[in-house]
Amino acid sequence: MTGVIGSLSTLLAAVALAFALGISAVSFRTFRRERTRTHRNAFFGFLFLTVGVLIEEILLVFTRLPLHNIHSVESLLFVVGFGFLYLSLR
Repeated sequence: MTGVIGSLSTLLAAVALAFALGISAVSFRTFRRERTRTHRNAFFGFLFLTVGVLIEEILLVFTRLPLHNIHSVESLLFVVGFGFLYLSLR
């Protein structure tokens, strides 16, 4: 049963990363086309959120760090990402 749960967890992380990369790519293309501060901040926001998802999965798979440390790193990246998204709305 643990193998199935681990496989589903990895699949879910891959799907989340694919969506995050897709949103970041669309945001980057829009920023390159429009060249506004709003689009730049939105791109950086989505980029930090994507890196947060990626870093968490890498740290979970390849390190033996305690779970609370991994989630702290991810949370920090999410806070920065949401900060940029907030700035893009102003």
